[in-house]
Amino acid sequence: MAWSTRRAAWGQWVAVAALLLIAAQSGYLLLHGESYCPTASCKIVEQQSPVSAQFMNAGGLLFFALLLVLFLGARRHSTGLAAGLLVPLLLAGIAAEGVFFAFQYQTGYFCVYCCIILAIILLLNAFLGAKQGMRALFVFGAVFLASVLLTTPKGLTAVPQSINAGTLAHRVGQAGAEERYFFFSEDCAHCKAALASLMRDRHATLRLNPLAPPKGLDLTGLEQDSDFNPEANRAFLSGLGIDTVPVLLVRQQHGGIHIFLGENQIVGHVQASTQSRIPEGVSGQSQLSAPQDFLSPERDGCSVDLGCSQ
Repeated sequence: MAWSTRRAAWGQWVAVAALLLIAAQSGYLLLHGESYCPTASCKIVEQQSPVSAQFMNAGGLLFFALLLVLFLGARRHSTGLAAGLLVPLLLAGIAAEGVFFAFQYQTGYFCVYCCIILAIILLLNAFLGAKQGMRALFVFGAVFLASVLLTTPKGLTAVPQSINAGTLAHRVGQAGAEERYFFFSEDCAHCKAALASLMRDRHATLRLNPLAPPKGLDLTGLEQDSDFNPEANRAFLSGLGIDTVPVLLVRQQHGGIHIFLGENQIVGHVQASTQSRIPEGVSGQSQLSAPQDFLSPERDGCSVDLGCSQ
């Protein structure tokens, strides 16, 4: 078997694997009404995306089905039309991935499922040889850079995707500690109680993301951010289907992201994190297991739009 034919055979099976992966994701979406998200990052990216998951999956199925046909043709005729079409099609695929990756970069979160598809397309380009692999890297880099430069809003003329735009003030914690984004309303009593607990724990990095410019919030010990856009916080919570505050988003150093809703969950997380750092007198297990997905809010929060009902 010639090397070109062998690469075509490898590409064929990788394309089949990609088709099965996307088909499984599509089936899960049809059955459950939402995509399978192994991490909160995937859900955040999907909710922020202007393109529906159904459309993306359909496009992916069509793309890899066409690749499979071309790889099968390339196995029979290594210098034929099918082999020639593989080069521009795979470059087009990696160019599209450059746009998708730029969007994830701007949100500040990366979808595991999307990154797997990106890795598969890079691998398929590499199967066509070193030159094709280098072309793919250059195309990906150029499209990614252009997308980031041209679609990042200047100033506050549009709501940036990243929740960093909604940070009013922050306090840097210790190296290696988790990063906390606290979404709240100034007139919410549950938010005030949760904020007091967060302020006492100086180990983690804390970012305050209020839903409106605060009037009397004490920012002692925090550094104010110059570009603060509260609408970014409202858009972020709305995109996730969350309509109550307080909300705490925790980004851990290893990449994990957890979301806590309501005063009880937030205070419980802070207490569990603090207790886990005590060198003596603990059993070695946290009293609170961090959620892998969004938790149902308890009645210890306030409506984003209506505030707290008295």
